[in-house]
Amino acid sequence: MRWSGALLCALTVATLHPEAAGATDARDARVELVTTSTLYGVGVGVLAAHDFDLSARPAAWLAAGAGGGMLYGSYRLGEALRLDAADVRYVESTAGWLGLDAFLLTGTFAASSRHAAWAGLAAAGLGGGAALLTRGGVRASEGQLSMVNSGGLWMPIAGFLTALTFELEPDSFTHTFLALNLSGLAAGAAMCAAYDPTREQVLYMDGGLLLGGLSGGLVGTMVGIVIEAGAPIPGLALVGMGAGAALTMNAHGFDRRRASRGAPTTPKRAERAVMLPLMMGEF
Repeated sequence: MRWSGALLCALTVATLHPEAAGATDARDARVELVTTSTLYGVGVGVLAAHDFDLSARPAAWLAAGAGGGMLYGSYRLGEALRLDAADVRYVESTAGWLGLDAFLLTGTFAASSRHAAWAGLAAAGLGGGAALLTRGGVRASEGQLSMVNSGGLWMPIAGFLTALTFELEPDSFTHTFLALNLSGLAAGAAMCAAYDPTREQVLYMDGGLLLGGLSGGLVGTMVGIVIEAGAPIPGLALVGMGAGAALTMNAHGFDRRRASRGAPTTPKRAERAVMLPLMMGEF
């Protein structure tokens, strides 16, 4: 049943990284919503076909039917609603984080990964639908959404690198990942309050984290070869991540004092974003 967890993770990544769609207007935002919904429907169909133990042809028809139904429904819904890119990414982020966290939480207590996969898909569907209906009351910017998503993605990586550096042994991988993910979402929300970044700034920060981590890991590997030990690798990768993030944030205008220099800010929007329920990954 490992494939069911992999399927849910793939769908989560697809919802959390809509950048490839390049949504710039209402039409492209609807296309992005339709694409994500279709992927979700296919995932539900594949998991249902596995549960019903169907042969290849009926399973393919079931997956195609579920995906087609979600495609049609989301297309009609997108036509009826006036959606922009921030609305769609708000819905996708809510569905993705709720699905992932429900999957991890259920996997901590359930013996069957099938139950965890269904819990994740159910939470993603309900959360995404609720976010779509309530999107008018939440006006988080695309930069804020990207910052919170980045926190949820990078905090688990940093946490596990820390555990490897100090040779810590977490009792449960899923439990630890869930805690780190929620901590990352909270950290991203706090950074929104301090900086209110643009989406481009967050992308540069992500690049700094990635390149810094890879560079630090490479240096750690070289040091480890010299001293014949593997401990420096995760530690220097973690240091590299921090340095890369700090450098790119400084180079691309992450400055909490920008309001005193007369640069435009959106404090009310940032305040509303931070007030969202973090435990539900609402943005």
